[in-house]
Amino acid sequence: AFFQRNAFLMARLARIVGREEDARRYARRADEIAAVFRARFVDPATGKVGLGSQACQSVALAWDLAGDAAPKVLDGLLKAVAAKDHHVETGIFGTLWLLHALSGAGRSDVALRIASQRTFPSWGHMLESGATTLWETWKASDNTFSNDHPMFGSVAGWMVQWLAGLQVADDAVGAD
Repeated sequence: AFFQRNAFLMARLARIVGREEDARRYARRADEIAAVFRARFVDPATGKVGLGSQACQSVALAWDLAGDAAPKVLDGLLKAVAAKDHHVETGIFGTLWLLHALSGAGRSDVALRIASQRTFPSWGHMLESGATTLWETWKASDNTFSNDHPMFGSVAGWMVQWLAGLQVADDAVGAD
């Protein structure tokens, strides 16, 4: 998935700087990788992506890797979220995409429920535990981990985009 995302971003960057031939080459490569990804990791019958985890389902949706199976992939994500009582279980690479994938698929209600949790593991749990900054882990640290860490800060970007409604235009070059 990350290989495809990098090819997609390279195509976008090449287009921005006026290198159209490179943009077309990277876009073709991104499409090829996406097709291989779908064939290898997306079960079109069930919508399960890879292990079926929140992260796998979210990344496939957020990066448009699910193809025609997207509705079933969303169903799988909703089931994975419900199985954890609407708590985050994505790891550091998937957390960024969980809320965005849900909102992008029209399920901001579920994203908001996750973002509003107050029990472990959640951003609200950090607040309930006295946090004034974002922690490196979901639970308080005994000075082993940072208690001022941006790793789970993606919730703020989601709030700006989906709650405040400040969306970045697809052709914007100064933000993403």
